[in-house]
Amino acid sequence: MDRELGLQGRSLTLVPSFFCVRAPLALVDEELPPVLVHPLSPEPQWLARSRRADPVSSVAQLIGTSRARLLRQLDRPMTTTGIAAALGLAASTASRHVSVLRDAGLLSSRRQGVRVLHRRTRLGDDLLAGAPR
Repeated sequence: MDRELGLQGRSLTLVPSFFCVRAPLALVDEELPPVLVHPLSPEPQWLARSRRADPVSSVAQLIGTSRARLLRQLDRPMTTTGIAAALGLAASTASRHVSVLRDAGLLSSRRQGVRVLHRRTRLGDDLLAGAPR
């Protein structure tokens, strides 16, 4: 839709936006300072790199390297002590990571006798795979 943007002596603020993908947008409210949001061009270089990146490194960017490694480690159920040993972490650090991942729904924990076993949930599997099933 064509539209005329009356500046009325005011300056125009141009805002490049990664999220504006089709055409420039102007604010509708005439009482606000004039702003034109336009697509970012060319694409930032990191976008091409992130599209090529493997899902695990993308997950690491999202939740952190240690938590991504922990999530990857849970191909089979493990205790917090086992996780800590496998990843070379203090038990308290592994326990904190487990709590955060469990709260996010990425792993579940189940008591089995005196042990608590942690396993990756389907959501955790999907996150590592890079796409929902």
